[in-house]
Amino acid sequence: MTQDDSFDDLMSRLGAHDERAAAELFGRFSTRLVCLARARLGPRLRQTIDPEDVLQSALRSFFVQQRNGDVAARNWDSLWGLLAVMTIRKCSRQVQRHRAARRDIRRNQPIVVGDDSVPNWDFIVREPLPEEQAALAELFERLLADLNPRELEIFNCYLDGQSPDQIAVQVHRSQRTVERVLEKIRERLESFDT
Repeated sequence: MTQDDSFDDLMSRLGAHDERAAAELFGRFSTRLVCLARARLGPRLRQTIDPEDVLQSALRSFFVQQRNGDVAARNWDSLWGLLAVMTIRKCSRQVQRHRAARRDIRRNQPIVVGDDSVPNWDFIVREPLPEEQAALAELFERLLADLNPRELEIFNCYLDGQSPDQIAVQVHRSQRTVERVLEKIRERLESFDT
């Protein structure tokens, strides 16, 4: 079987949704495509985005297009070119996404343990100490003592994870009233000296 015959055979098996053909395609191109994605993402972005995830996304798009008959590859080289372009575009989208204003990866600063400019935080997750539990309980008692029954009901709904519009429906008040009560509680909490 010549190279062109093997290419045509693979493409026809892909058209028939043959999983072994998809595995062959993956085996043939995955290493080079991961290297391409790794080079496009750069070291800082690779801390957030796995190049293999980009490859999976590119292959998923390829298989969808192939299933729809939108793949115009004529030989191995054109198939490689198509997969490379799809991978590069996926990388570009990830770069744009992670450089958006609020998500800009360039704003992240690594924490270096032992660096004097970094606070000495205790990164161990632990249960609150008894005195911390007592202080929190006292804070809640002080907060709840100042609430009337309607405000207490609104606050309990909020603690249950309901949104202000859901709370408004449940307590038969306007959303603005609910928001005012929650703002009053927030201001009260901020005013406590702990």
